Amino acid sequence: MPKSATIYARCHRRYRIDTEEQIRGDFAGLTAADPLNRVLEYEFRTIFPDQVLTFVDRLSMAHSLEVRSAYLDTDFVRFIASLPGHLKIRNGETKALLKRAALRYFPSEMVHRPKEGFLIADYPTGCSVVFNHTCVRL
Repeated sequence: MPKSATIYARCHRRYRIDTEEQIRGDFAGLTAADPLNRVLEYEFRTIFPDQVLTFVDRLSMAHSLEVRSAYLDTDFVRFIASLPGHLKIRNGETKALLKRAALRYFPSEMVHRPKEGFLIADYPTGCSVVFNHTCVRL
């Protein structure tokens, strides 16, 4: 088991958090019927606010970039959430509907180019020691 997974499991045991029970509870409160939309709603309610937005914010600041988090307009999000999953992923291609709409305005090579990510800053080894110590203490 990777070191991070061991620490994560240790923290969960200490607080008696059953991950499967937590996820089942979270899924029970979802409103979407379509399987893909249920997963997307779950991620939007759990991972997106605490991890994705924070991650983008920190990495963009580390690279001195101004980033606009797209598609956070409430009406737009509700509309997209109401669409069936087969319009969102087609033949393994994610964002199928968005890419189809974008092709009306942008060249194909721009719409279908591969993602380019940020590199995570190379933190000193001491930071991981502090993280491990903090996790164990929590």
